[in-house]
Amino acid sequence: MLVVSVPPLGCVPSMLYKSHGQCANPLNNAIQSYNVALLNAITYLQASNFSNAHILYANAYDLALKILSNPMSFGMYYKYSCVSSYMHTCTLTYKHVHAYKSLHIINQLLYKNITIALC
Repeated sequence: MLVVSVPPLGCVPSMLYKSHGQCANPLNNAIQSYNVALLNAITYLQASNFSNAHILYANAYDLALKILSNPMSFGMYYKYSCVSSYMHTCTLTYKHVHAYKSLHIINQLLYKNITIALC
């Protein structure tokens, strides 16, 4: 079974807009606490009743922060833009230097990390 952590929702475009380009740390801190509790629960389950189960934890939080903090190292750059209105409409645009979609890169990185963990 694969359990994926919650990504840094404090870094979604609307939060970046509200925080003038910075991630919302209080929200991300709460998510980090949840992810720690999730990992502890998985560890507990594997050590107790589900010792024969294969549960793999995929850390999407750290991977997303790694990409956001240095997108050029992954061959991408990003920008966010928001239209100010009653409800903020924001988009986060990733561009890959070689015309590959960023989701493809993120999926490859998750797959690579999961494959390494399984070996």
